[in-house]
Amino acid sequence: MQLSKSLEAYGTEDFKDTLREELEEHSDLIPLEDLMENGGWLPEGVEVAVDKFSHDDETITADITVYFDEDHPSSCADITRTDHYRAEFEVSIDRATGDADFDVKESENTTQGPDEDDYDL
Repeated sequence: MQLSKSLEAYGTEDFKDTLREELEEHSDLIPLEDLMENGGWLPEGVEVAVDKFSHDDETITADITVYFDEDHPSSCADITRTDHYRAEFEVSIDRATGDADFDVKESENTTQGPDEDDYDL
């Protein structure tokens, strides 16, 4: 993924918003499919939060959190089930080219299922 708009905005007060918008616009290039547990698909749209960022001479590094859904079939043919996820990434942006690499720091399925006490056994 290339984050050229974010690279141009680095050093301005618009950087966090630009990075968030660019990642949300090109969310299909964030490696989210590897984090999904049920073999489903990613519906349109994710939400990105830029938590913090820093830089050195060669790289801009940003910690981001991505909130996304996974749609997958249920046991009923006409019902799609949706699981909700939160994933934390470290994004490294090459300051010369704008090329970005993503490293997963943490991922969790935040879908709340039924409690065992809800079942009469």
